[in-house]
Amino acid sequence: MKVLIVENSESACNLLIELLENRKYEITVCATAEEAMIEVKRCFFPLIILDMGLPKMNGADLCACIRKQPDGDYHYILFFNGTVNPNDLKKILAAGANDYLEKSHGNDSRILHIRLLIAEEQIRQMTERRQLAARLHLEKNMIARAVEISPALIIFLDKKGHILSFNRACRELTGYTLEDVQGKVYWNLPVWRLEKEAFQTALNVSSSEVRPHLRESEWTTKEGETRCVSWSFSDVFDAAGKLEFTIGAGIDITERREAKSRLVYMAGHDSLTDLYNRSQLIPLLEIALASARKGQPTAILYIDLDNLKRVNDIAGHSAGDRLIVKIAGLLKLNSRSHDEIVRVGGDEFVIILHKTRLKQASRIAERLRSKVDHVDFEDSGKIFNVSTSIGLAAVDGTMSSEELVASVDSACYTAKARGRNRVEHYVKDQNKISRAIADAHWARRIKEAIRNNEMELWFQPIIHVKTRRVHFYEALLRLHNEPSMSPGVFLSDVGRSGGLALLDRHVIKLAINALSQTKVKLLSVNVSGQSANDESFFEYAIEMLERHTVAFDRVIFEVTETDLMFKPEQSRILFDTLKSKGLRFALDDFGAGFSSLGYLKHLPVEMLKVDGGFIKDLPNQSVNQALVQSINQTAHILKLQTVAEFVEDEETFGLIKQFGFDYAQGYLFGRPSPQIDHGHSIGWRK
Repeated sequence: MKVLIVENSESACNLLIELLENRKYEITVCATAEEAMIEVKRCFFPLIILDMGLPKMNGADLCACIRKQPDGDYHYILFFNGTVNPNDLKKILAAGANDYLEKSHGNDSRILHIRLLIAEEQIRQMTERRQLAARLHLEKNMIARAVEISPALIIFLDKKGHILSFNRACRELTGYTLEDVQGKVYWNLPVWRLEKEAFQTALNVSSSEVRPHLRESEWTTKEGETRCVSWSFSDVFDAAGKLEFTIGAGIDITERREAKSRLVYMAGHDSLTDLYNRSQLIPLLEIALASARKGQPTAILYIDLDNLKRVNDIAGHSAGDRLIVKIAGLLKLNSRSHDEIVRVGGDEFVIILHKTRLKQASRIAERLRSKVDHVDFEDSGKIFNVSTSIGLAAVDGTMSSEELVASVDSACYTAKARGRNRVEHYVKDQNKISRAIADAHWARRIKEAIRNNEMELWFQPIIHVKTRRVHFYEALLRLHNEPSMSPGVFLSDVGRSGGLALLDRHVIKLAINALSQTKVKLLSVNVSGQSANDESFFEYAIEMLERHTVAFDRVIFEVTETDLMFKPEQSRILFDTLKSKGLRFALDDFGAGFSSLGYLKHLPVEMLKVDGGFIKDLPNQSVNQALVQSINQTAHILKLQTVAEFVEDEETFGLIKQFGFDYAQGYLFGRPSPQIDHGHSIGWRK
């Protein structure tokens, strides 16, 4: 233990040294108070022995100075004096001395031994307190620094709600300094009144009651910007259970709330046109039907562009998208503020006309048809004439929303069947007959095409993003005499007539035959929802693969999420069984329904093809970029490979590559063609 002796008498000093050396103390000696203060500031001495009669500054004053030092309270100060009179004793004790010993007792080793034992025990306790205080000081500083540099918003309030502290994150967010807010009542800051009332209530409950955790508040910054903060408050009580102060920790959730709002908005709106999307059609129709049941006249228009496919085939899908945007803008411009427009398909729109009788709705429909008819759409030096077919129906409160859509859709189909570029009213029997005739026509035509071998497969390459080399092909159905006709023209009609199962079997037959004749390692084939849930279709496919000795893993069956979302559990069980036999599956048009994530992880698919609607014009669609990137990341977490469809330019491909997609498909790499396997033509014509 280090001991400091401050004594100007050499004999007294020698006496102390002689008495203390036996205890193996580390002794430092000073003759004046000035020398002693230098030593005290240089080094900590647990035990200090002072003489009252020092020159210039007496021992009592020196003791008081030592006590004022940072660790002054942790010295054990013992006075070693001659005879101590009452006045000196008062000064010594007032200055902070722990004990005193008369020099006359110095010759009695027993008395000194007892005094030193007392001093050592006191020093031990003081050392423990000093170490504890040092640890507490360090922890306090650590906590203070952690609070200060924390990215969380942290605020300390006294029991009445006054602000005690306000960390750096709070200052940076609000622009206010600690001096601006310290001592002010928290709820007088710019926050919601709802929070003010809740917080006042919280402060008024007793410590034995459960105090509510506040959820969200809005802060107005010094610059006038509104920020949303999610808070959690916790109370700190003393040993008696009384509230001392409250700590609030908050997170700035402004961007998260805005992103959530955007997602909610996006879930109900078409990303290309900013109109309502298909998911909102039934809810909007339910509102219209409820109004109709109360006697309010309402009408509905079903609008279908007549020649979008021609624009897509000649000028590309980007041009088709620009046309859709142009038509959507025209519809909005020529509709009333209370009308609701829904994009229900690629080139199909529904307009709900509230407070509108059928006669007025007919005039509106005719005006819209005429406006579209006068549009000359130009792209890359080519001019396209645009027209539309419109079905019109009054909203009948006795119908269901599904029946209402079917009725106005059939009226639109009648308009197309009668030459297009016209408006047709829904007439129950007439529209049904038109639809039935059309369905029967296509069903008969497809059967004849299959019988006469007039169908063929065209192939579009799918490239590996990292190598930019063709990895596999997608097989696409075409009519031999009309190869430019997309299957979308007739598939819905064939589906209503129940002919999709026959068509699917013919397509898989053509695809397997193609694989048996080429070196192409992998081919993906689209399967309708009707066949995707039919075990007998896959039994047929397995039989064809075995007959042509084509390995099962050379075919990927593509099924759209829309076809699976209605019976996900049934599909999962069937696909699990088929996968165990070696068949492979991909989920096509992912994201079109915006509801697949919940069951995606349960489906035994190995590949996910992102709907082309999210990929088209991707460089100019920041929301779609965020969605596409998120879908890709989610798919990879689920160990699924990803394909981006409709990649038509290098800028889009650059984003797809940046997001980490595995494969890409689109006009940038090749249009559908009867050519496959390095340019060799494949056909099945007799």
